[in-house]
Amino acid sequence: MEQKLYEIFEKLGIENYTVKYHEPILTIEQADEFGLAMEGLNLKNLFLREKKTGRFFMVIIDDHRQTDLKYFKEVAGWRQVSFAKEEELIEVLGVGAGTVTPLALFHDVKKCVVVVLGKEITEAPDTEKVSFHPCRNDATLTMTKEDFLKFLEHVENTVIFE
Repeated sequence: MEQKLYEIFEKLGIENYTVKYHEPILTIEQADEFGLAMEGLNLKNLFLREKKTGRFFMVIIDDHRQTDLKYFKEVAGWRQVSFAKEEELIEVLGVGAGTVTPLALFHDVKKCVVVVLGKEITEAPDTEKVSFHPCRNDATLTMTKEDFLKFLEHVENTVIFE
């Protein structure tokens, strides 16, 4: 899957990124413990499922920001959500728990994931660095916000800006 991501980057002309390899990281707490703060914005990705409709949401916010689901309900328009099950992650994104990443959205061929970008990203300059797992949890890929938004445009999932 990671190779497919790099093929997409090549097609889009995204060349200015770095990949740092490290121990597998499953949580923000582990990243802090291993001292893996990256250059630029350090983010977390929450994969949620709306109970009645089955719609999925990926909320991307600062890694230490408290997740206020009631607030994001107003932003994203969902009704009642819970964290998606690992089977759903694998089915929709092709990755397991601890590897949730917007860089796996190319696997969402049905475009059933709505991406919610936190204000940390939306208010950042285009040159700000953002980091995500490249479809594996033992590496972190850092790229500019501008290139990240180019990737999101390519995958064509709905994006909501906080």
